[in-house]
Amino acid sequence: MRVGGKWAHVCLLAGLANRGITVHSAGRARDASLVLGAFATLDFPLTEVEVFHTDRGGGFDNARIDGPLDVFDIGGSPSGKGDPYDNAVVESTNRLLKKELICISSN
Repeated sequence: MRVGGKWAHVCLLAGLANRGITVHSAGRARDASLVLGAFATLDFPLTEVEVFHTDRGGGFDNARIDGPLDVFDIGGSPSGKGDPYDNAVVESTNRLLKKELICISSN
């Protein structure tokens, strides 16, 4: 989404049990810093995270992200190409967020 004429990106960490957004981070770059920023704001240990979903974007295919996932035994779950259904909860959350941001920004 564009904010002030520049792109802004968000990383959401959502809980599957309640489908709520647990934490988030935002920034100008779509890179590992977004993910690490979100992980850093969790109020529980990373050992309690079981699966981390990302889209197929190259910005999230990064050794800086793989390190914590490996150390804390967090399973990766990237979307299959053209298949949003393999991670339906996260994809649905992202879609709703985009709709809400569009509605807010157009008012």
